[in-house]
Formats: sequence, C-alpha cells, structure tokens
Amino acid sequence: MWQAEPPVLSYPVPSSTPAVQFSAHSHSLAVPDFTMQLPPAKAKAEGAPAASGTRNTSAPRGYLTVKVVAGRNLVTSSAASRPYVVVSFEQNEFIGREPIDERAVPEAKGKPVPASEADPSGSRARARTVTPADPGAPIVGSTAPGGGYVLHPAWRHEVTFDVTHSDKPIFISVYDRQAEEEGFLGMREIRPRLVPGMHSDQWYSLAAREDDEATSGARGEVRLELKYERLSSKRRLTPADFEYLKLIGRGTFGRVFQVRKKDTRRIYAMKVLSKREIAIKKEVTHTMGERRILEKSLDCPFLVGLKFSFQSELELYFVTDYKSGGELFWHLQREGRFTEDRARFYIAELVLALEHLHKYDIVYRDLKPENILLDATGHVALCDFGLSKPDLGAGQLTNTFCGTTEYLAPEVLLDESGYSKLVDFWSLGV
Repeated sequence: MWQAEPPVLSYPVPSSTPAVQFSAHSHSLAVPDFTMQLPPAKAKAEGAPAASGTRNTSAPRGYLTVKVVAGRNLVTSSAASRPYVVVSFEQNEFIGREPIDERAVPEAKGKPVPASEADPSGSRARARTVTPADPGAPIVGSTAPGGGYVLHPAWRHEVTFDVTHSDKPIFISVYDRQAEEEGFLGMREIRPRLVPGMHSDQWYSLAAREDDEATSGARGEVRLELKYERLSSKRRLTPADFEYLKLIGRGTFGRVFQVRKKDTRRIYAMKVLSKREIAIKKEVTHTMGERRILEKSLDCPFLVGLKFSFQSELELYFVTDYKSGGELFWHLQREGRFTEDRARFYIAELVLALEHLHKYDIVYRDLKPENILLDATGHVALCDFGLSKPDLGAGQLTNTFCGTTEYLAPEVLLDESGYSKLVDFWSLGV
C-alpha cells in the first residue's frame, strides 16, 4: 500500500543562484519581473466561459484539522480485516494507518445500519452527534446479520489541511487493507461550514458508491472531529516553509521536488523554475500561461491544479498536490494490460479532464500514460501542462510542433494549416 508519510531525505533547498553556467555576456540579461499581471486573454468565442480573476496563491486562508477517531458497524468479509481511512480535501490526500490495538475492551454492541435507513436520501446520511455511550474500542467485531463481520475500529489519526477555498468538501473513504481486491467499505462527502472557531465532533454514516451495485453492502459509521482555524495574517510563503524530500523530475527550466509543508506536514509537488533560463529562452509568456492553466485546473478533480505560487529573486515556485498512486505508465508496465472495465473507467475521467481544459480554450498536447497520475483511491489526475496552449478558441488553429511522437495526431505531423483542440482526443485513443 502507499505510504502516507515518505521518509525525509537530505536534498538541499534550491539555491538562489542559477543551476547552470552561462557565457561571459549572460550577466547582462535582466531577470524578468514575474509579479506582472497575466497577459490579457484573446477574445473568446460566443458561449465560452469568462475568465475569472487571478486567485491569491501566495498563502493559505486557514487550516482544517480532521481527526479520524473511530468507526462502528463496518461490515467486512473477514474477521481479520484491517480497515483504514483515506481523507481527501482540496485534492490533497491523507492515507491513514491500520486501527490501533492498545488495550482490550468489551465487544461493542449494535448491528450495521444501511445508509439508506439513516437518511431517506440514500447517499448523504445525516450526521449524528457523539453520545457518552460510545465504546471507543480499538477494534472488536461480531457476526453481521446476513453474513460477514461487524467491526468497530479505533484509529485516532489526525491530519491538518491547508485551506485555499472555503467551499470545498471533505471526502472520506474506508477500505480493508487485507482484502484481495479493492476492499471498499464505504464513503462519505462532508461539506463543513468553515467559519472561524468551527469545531464539531460527530458520527457520519457511510454509503455505497452511487450507481455501483458492487458496493451496495457498504455501511457503518465513522466518527470525525473537525476544527477550522482562519489565519489572521497573510504572510507570503517562501521556500523555507517547505522540507525538500526528494527530486522527482527535471526539465528545461528547472526541477520538480516532493516537499513537505512544515506547519501542516502535508506532502506536495514543487516545481522550481529559473527566471534567468526562462528569460534566455524567451518563454516568459509561456510560463505565465502555464500558471494560468494550473489555476483553471483547480475546479476539475481529474487535473492537478495549482495550490500555491511564489517567487524568490531568481526562481519561480509552483506548488501542486502530490498524488501518491504514481504514474499510470508504471501500473500499465507492471500489469501488461488493463481490463476493459478499468480502461473504460480511466478514459471516462480523462474525457472529463480534457473537456474541462477545452471549455477554457486550452489544448493539452501531451497526453500519454507518463503524464497521468493516480491518487490514493485510484482516480486519475492529468499533470504537466508545460506543452499546453491557452486561448485557442473554437474554430481556431495552432501549428506549433510539439508533443510525444508516438501519440501525435496526423494533423500535427502533416497539416501545414494547423490543428485544433481535437488532437487531444486522438492522443486519448492511442
């Protein structure tokens, strides 16, 4: 299984000096000012969404602390099950450990209650406040009516998330680590009201996935304690706010690191770009366009979006969410081929990702398994917008030759008049 907290490695903070050597006359190049406003977008076709204002990405609004206390009435197929919880907020994920086992307790009473009985709406069951009679057992079980086993695990895991939007939901998913296949036990979407001083401690009933008969047996509850702290000061982030864990990529203008934010301990990916290299290659407009694309990606769960951005004297920093499932390419190599159902699942999510980009007049241009990441629950996240082009409206063409040869559409190679956003769907078919 994926590890929630990777080990700290001794990678240094990126230096403020350029990482490459320049010729004697290179010192005369002025480092560009990246605090400029984004270049105005081209006129959009009728019906295209209007561009929103640039979001402040220099610091979080506040901190949301989620404590996963315990579960009850979880129904599993084995008495040896080891349930664990995945918590996701603003596309940043926390993978819990197995239940604690610190003391023996009497067996918890009660029988499983389907989410549909707890709430007539089915998928969103009402939260119930904690009662003093809560057993708080580490993990005990009994036989469930109709087969299976009822478990009452205690986790007591705590995670703090950076809050950049006040209206995003928390997703809770429970899985069985001992299951041979997925081991899905239930899920819940929670939309807390993030106001200063907010504090709640409640039981939330779990539900099956919508329109998924295979998970119809999901039931039980989890107890969550939620706290929100709004930041009074808007201090801008700096590279010193992050621990550099390891180098995970290298490109033309810089490097990509796996980092840990020191205050919340959350794991992110940080792209560090050299301003001087960008200026030398005359890619200022392209780089600012990439930042704008990352901001547009925030509203789609199948795209890696921009969490924070800031700069030092000589470098730019783009911080995005880190996906613990690795590249789809790695999974494809390991398994050789995917089942039709699994391939259909990935393609459906990728279509939604591409449609989101195209809605904002963005052509991706580099769709391949190496640029598709998986999160802790197996959903895709398209990343690396270095070759993407913004402001390509309906009916417009571009003729820049770029992409990966094996996935290029014929019109990119052969049509001198240019190509449209539809080249992304050719690459998807490949």
